[in-house]
Amino acid sequence: MKNAIKTFIRKYIDAVMFDTKGERLAEEGIWHHVFRESFRSGGWKNEVGLSMGRWAGGASFFYVLHRILEDIRPTKIVELGLGESTKLISAYGSNEDWLEQHVVIEHSENWITSFASRFETCPATRIQLCGLDGKKDNAPSQPGLKYAGLSDELWSQADLVVVDGPFGSLHNSRSNALDFVSQLESESPFILLLDDSHRQGEKETLKSISTILNARKIKHHLKEYRGAKSCSIVCSGHYPWLASL
Repeated sequence: MKNAIKTFIRKYIDAVMFDTKGERLAEEGIWHHVFRESFRSGGWKNEVGLSMGRWAGGASFFYVLHRILEDIRPTKIVELGLGESTKLISAYGSNEDWLEQHVVIEHSENWITSFASRFETCPATRIQLCGLDGKKDNAPSQPGLKYAGLSDELWSQADLVVVDGPFGSLHNSRSNALDFVSQLESESPFILLLDDSHRQGEKETLKSISTILNARKIKHHLKEYRGAKSCSIVCSGHYPWLASL
């Protein structure tokens, strides 16, 4: 009983500390340093200009994504939401020989046009305009926004799914991630990287992901990486080290 109380108090203190702005900013500063030191290697990587934070992923997100690309070299990637992570993945595609397919789903035609005018993607990258389902308000009875009409074939070909869109919602945010994990088999190697996992809506989606995987008896690892924002990785048992970066 005493040990249980100590564990509860420790977790409570950790949660309170992380909820302070100073703690989050300190974590973010560390991740910026870790990412830059890990990514800096001369050559083409010095030419990749990333704007991290705000609406884009934070430094923890980009460090985890960078490690996945370096260590795993996924050949078929689906990315939900066009942005800074698209730049990084496409830069790997332009300079390495292992990326076969990179499909980016985006709902805003104006944003696609603006992005394409400033950044040239690699041949493996294909940006697909896709409408949205769901309500934008946060009424508890309304489903969160999701991309509409995504095919089962899209998910079945992916070994990495990066989720940073569409706009978040209070409940069941970015639930397209559930479509991906629902089609996985027990021996499927997979990686899912979900940004903004400090928010309630994304936490609910992560909980649903674990429920689906457990029901299907699929061994997996789940790890949250905290900074000014959090990201979380869910991966199959093939990649346990991705939960200890």
